[in-house]
Amino acid sequence: MKQSLKFIIAGAVAVILSALGASAQITPPFDWKMFETDHFRIIYHPEVEGLAYEAAQSAEDAYNLWSQSLNTTPPAKTSIVVIDNDDSPNGFSDTANLTVWAYTSQIQFDTFFGGRVESNTGDTIYHEYWHTVDINSVHGISKTLRDLFGQIVLPNDQKPIWNIEGSAVNAELLKYGYSRGNWALSSMYLRQLAMDSDFPTLDRAAGAFTNTGWPSIGTRWYILGSWLTRYMEDTYGKDTLAKIDALNADNWLSALSNILSGLIQDNTGIEIYVGPDFGDMVREATGKPVGEIYAGFQKWMKDQANAQVDRVVKAGLTPSQRLTSYGYTTAQPKWSPKSDAIAYQHGDPFRRSGIRLVDSQGNDKFLTPASFAFDGAIAWSPDGTQLVYSNYDQNGPYLTVDDLFLYDIAKDETTQLTKGARAFTPVFTIDGKSIILGKLGPGDKTSIAKYDLDTKKISTIKEFPEDTFLDFLALSPDGKTLALSVWKRPGFSDIYTMPASGGDLQPITQDVEEDFRPAWSPDGSYILFDSIRDETFNIFAVRMSDGQIFQVTNVISGAMSPTISPDSTQLAFASYGSAGYDIHLMKYDPSTWKPVSFPKKTIPAWTGYPTLNAQSEPYNPYATMNPKYWQPSITSSSAGIHTDAWDALYRQNYTLDMGYDWSANAPYGSIAYLDQEHLTPLTLNLSGGFDSGGNWESLGLDYSPISTTNRTHTLSFGLDRSDYGGASYTFSASSDYTERFGKDASWSNLATSANVSVTHDPAAEKKTSGELTLSIRDLAHLPVIDLSGPHEIAFRFDMGASDTAGHFDLGGTRGQFMVRGQPRGVLSGSQIATWNLEYRFPILSIERGLGLMPFFLDDICGAFFVDGGLAWDQKDEKNNGGSSGGDINFAALDEKDGGSKISFAKVHRLGYGAEIRILYVTGFGVQRSIRVGVAYGVGQESPTFYWGFGTAF
Repeated sequence: MKQSLKFIIAGAVAVILSALGASAQITPPFDWKMFETDHFRIIYHPEVEGLAYEAAQSAEDAYNLWSQSLNTTPPAKTSIVVIDNDDSPNGFSDTANLTVWAYTSQIQFDTFFGGRVESNTGDTIYHEYWHTVDINSVHGISKTLRDLFGQIVLPNDQKPIWNIEGSAVNAELLKYGYSRGNWALSSMYLRQLAMDSDFPTLDRAAGAFTNTGWPSIGTRWYILGSWLTRYMEDTYGKDTLAKIDALNADNWLSALSNILSGLIQDNTGIEIYVGPDFGDMVREATGKPVGEIYAGFQKWMKDQANAQVDRVVKAGLTPSQRLTSYGYTTAQPKWSPKSDAIAYQHGDPFRRSGIRLVDSQGNDKFLTPASFAFDGAIAWSPDGTQLVYSNYDQNGPYLTVDDLFLYDIAKDETTQLTKGARAFTPVFTIDGKSIILGKLGPGDKTSIAKYDLDTKKISTIKEFPEDTFLDFLALSPDGKTLALSVWKRPGFSDIYTMPASGGDLQPITQDVEEDFRPAWSPDGSYILFDSIRDETFNIFAVRMSDGQIFQVTNVISGAMSPTISPDSTQLAFASYGSAGYDIHLMKYDPSTWKPVSFPKKTIPAWTGYPTLNAQSEPYNPYATMNPKYWQPSITSSSAGIHTDAWDALYRQNYTLDMGYDWSANAPYGSIAYLDQEHLTPLTLNLSGGFDSGGNWESLGLDYSPISTTNRTHTLSFGLDRSDYGGASYTFSASSDYTERFGKDASWSNLATSANVSVTHDPAAEKKTSGELTLSIRDLAHLPVIDLSGPHEIAFRFDMGASDTAGHFDLGGTRGQFMVRGQPRGVLSGSQIATWNLEYRFPILSIERGLGLMPFFLDDICGAFFVDGGLAWDQKDEKNNGGSSGGDINFAALDEKDGGSKISFAKVHRLGYGAEIRILYVTGFGVQRSIRVGVAYGVGQESPTFYWGFGTAF
């Protein structure tokens, strides 16, 4: 007994000691403040106070605009959280909890969302609050049900995502007259679809699915959706969206969708959302079938594309040769110092995102994995042996930011240079001893700094005021001058120069057109950059001697991110086409460039952040935690209700369930509470409940020592008490670790989980018992490029040890110790070990919906598998001549016991078979799968047929 418990406790200690490092990202423990306006609760920390006032002003304006546009208002005040803990310029709307988050980072937002807006934070508020108004809209039957059930009645969350996101982007257009709904980058994507006659069907833009083609799902939702929404309002009336919302909200299936989904899942275990065909709502609102409307939209787009193409062709196309062929996301090409290769970023569904290298003949190889928030940057060391780049990743418990990494090409090694520096767009100094970089400061401030490779210290070169934001920079060949692309309030993206040692900005361009990504010519005579002129991205150049600007390329789709070979013979750039982006080459010859004129305009002076007559006070989480809904839960044997709520910072949560179980003729209930505020960075979980048999209580603590894109580690502790005819107590600890390995098209996701528990039950014959389990899982992505889906090898090894005989059961078609084809419990023991091996492959890519209903049949996949395992009870040496005490001794399995051999065959079982997995999307955004299989258990008389959800492991 003591030796067995010693084994388990030692395992617990190993679990604890293996955890070192930073924790998983949770909301930072800033000095949170809040103030209220007529319709909003603004929550912020002091570093973003000015932006909080700006957000409040934008939010009240959005309330007036969107309430008028949609003829509805949200049911209560909305919480707006203004936060600076992420270098991605983005936000989100939690419509059920009436909460909007706006991340204040400005890094390169104008290159992806368009820069002709007064403020990125304000633009985020206009977009996200549209969702709050739109999705919370209720009419007719849904209004009655909302009054009864609360916020669970959200009929308009059962709409295609191209409508949800497209209408929000179109709302930005209504506010600014400019958004992705009419931006040149969006036009580029749609122009290519029009020229290729390759618009996706509307059901393939309606929701999330395992899309392996181009354009991306996001492009379909935000860009196609916004232009289609714009077309519908222009063609069928400015109240078209409001009509569709009202019709959808007054449909009983939409109104009851979330409630019915819960009831279906309670009774069948299947997660599925019901709803009407959205096309019926569109037809009733416009008088036209949605297919006819979409055909009209495509013609509208083709007419625009043809006119644009005619203009470009008449001016003479610029010839170039495609160098890469992967398509998808390919960006930021940079010539090597020897002019013999180009480093660039690439990401697609089949390969790890990262940095690649291609030579002038097109020979391509993967260098190192990297994660880029938006449009990151790469730079060569002067000797051509290293690359520096910014990598977007989680840093510590509270931040997800950009940091500098150095890749050594010869050694194939990556070194992290900074940690939490919020560093981006790096370039080497000409002596190779330092790196000049952009740096994001608190709030929305940016600066230029220098990182010394010897001292590893960062020093500031230039701090920008709060109306000026750095996007990209490039260092002149003599090392004296920086070329910068800069966004200035109230919406100007231009090219500037500045002394590399610091000083004032000198404008090269200064107008409402958008200019990005500068690059110097090798002799320093020109700065090249990409710019949006005449609805197309092209490359332009400025001659430094006299300021004359030239058009370098004239293309149909788009040309951007120029880079000139150091030998001044070739110009490389990213070009857009049918399959996405690729690197193109053309001759570098300034004599062929066309002189153009970019008249400068005066940038209006920024008057500063708005001032509000609002009284700030410390953040009160309980002001946002009132129950917002209740959900009925009804099965054949019970009836009850469920509710839950989060505070606006997602640091506290509670859930409550209660009801009556008529099969037991007794009530039941449970309550759970999560707290990430008071013990941060720990997560506290408290729960308890009762039913007809007794009651239980639980306390848990979670801590994540490591959490990055490629590595995570979570440590959990629990203490449980239950009283079902007698009180028992269980202490548990677990460690979960994941890491991604590999490069290019071959990579592996490794996951390990160790769990230990000790239970004390005074009423049991064995008052104290314990167990230890270990699980190792690996999913290897095979280098097979298949548009139907991935080819993978999945492996799992599980083992367990207990001091209780027969504690573990082997067999069954699911669970930790499954051996498919063998019945659950075919073997039992205090010791167990199992393994599972699968080859997973695509069978058929269906990717079609039922009209525009909230159900989409995605892919059909297959798997061949082999499972095996063994289970046995330890035998006391005194009685059985087996292993002594509680130590595991596999040799004992082959020892004789009174003439009877304990053979390996007696404690081992094997099974094999095949599965088919059907992937589907429900509710437009919830991806699920059902698997059916047949398994043959060695030694069993007949095969096992079974079904379940998700993958086997």
